[in-house]
Amino acid sequence: TATATSAATVAHSGPGEFEPLDRIEVGQRIGDFELLTGLGAGAFARVFLARQTSMQRLVAVKISADRGTEPQTLAQLDHDYIVRVFDQRLLDTDSAPSGSRRLRLLYMQFLPGGTLLGLLRWVRETPPAQRSGKLLLDAVDAAMAEKGEIRPTDSSVRSEIAALSWPETVAWLGRRLAEALDYAAAHGVLHRDVKPANVLLTAEGVPKLADFNISFSRTVAGTSPVAYFGGSLSYMSPEQLEACHPGLGRTAADLDTRSDIFSLGVVLWELLTGAKPFDDSTAEAEGRGDETTLEAMLERRTLGVDPAALERVPANCPTALRRVLLTCLDPDRSRRWADGGVLAKQFDLCLDARARDLVDPPPKSWRMQWRKWPLLVMILAIGVPNALASWYNIAHNQN
Repeated sequence: TATATSAATVAHSGPGEFEPLDRIEVGQRIGDFELLTGLGAGAFARVFLARQTSMQRLVAVKISADRGTEPQTLAQLDHDYIVRVFDQRLLDTDSAPSGSRRLRLLYMQFLPGGTLLGLLRWVRETPPAQRSGKLLLDAVDAAMAEKGEIRPTDSSVRSEIAALSWPETVAWLGRRLAEALDYAAAHGVLHRDVKPANVLLTAEGVPKLADFNISFSRTVAGTSPVAYFGGSLSYMSPEQLEACHPGLGRTAADLDTRSDIFSLGVVLWELLTGAKPFDDSTAEAEGRGDETTLEAMLERRTLGVDPAALERVPANCPTALRRVLLTCLDPDRSRRWADGGVLAKQFDLCLDARARDLVDPPPKSWRMQWRKWPLLVMILAIGVPNALASWYNIAHNQN
């Protein structure tokens, strides 16, 4: 249930004076919440670590304009790999006409392990040969240390992660995020903004999706897709980019879970290699979110993953994981994985060394070498058994 609170408590101002979002500061008290430190900021929202005094617990508080249906959307979702939202508060002012200037305070589960965006910084600073599951744990521990948290001991999950190679760690994260997308889709919810900053990490390194609240409006004057999405255009599927383009006739209603699967593929490819699968830097510099930018990005995605990006795949990456991610990134959504459940099973395959080598043999394995001579393999497979059977039949008849 939403509880109205006077916005005079949002900042140190006189009664009836409205404080905009960017004037909210660490150290202020908003109703039941003491803002302790900033966790992130976007074009339309700010996130703080706060202490909820009535419950004596730490929570993450997201303050934004009172629009959209994020609280109602998140109330439907109760899953191990989705951030749990507790409740919302509405911050009102007496001077706001018809409540149009209200702010919304959404408070949710606090996860001390940082985000995949923070992990990406560690990935880029670490040589490929030195990356492993321990890199994920180091990034989580560093994020916890910044917040004064103590890392857990005797954790079976952390022991499992520590034993993984880096490609296996990416598959481990991907499996859980695919499950989250599958659960959300089963409840009629699309994320539409899957990116590293929207994946939070627990103290054990378990990922959880957050921020199910994207609905770009072309009726808002002075906004562009880049301005609204805060730089997440580079994680969008081709069909979502088309929905942002006013001249292509596609809308958000045309999107389905395969769009989120494409975005997840971009995130996981970036984690695996340290760089995105598509080079959008030129397009973004030229267009800054206009139609030219969108068209250039669509053209790049139509051509598939950049050759330079393919060369950055680690040498120890299983062939199966490479195939799974390239399927996620297929420009034709009919050729992508149908849903998150199927994708999660593919990541399970990537984590089973014996199974993945049977399905996708390593490039230098004897199975892969034999594939170069399919006719010879067919002749030997059919001819040799039949020759032996004939020889045995003749010898048996003579006896």
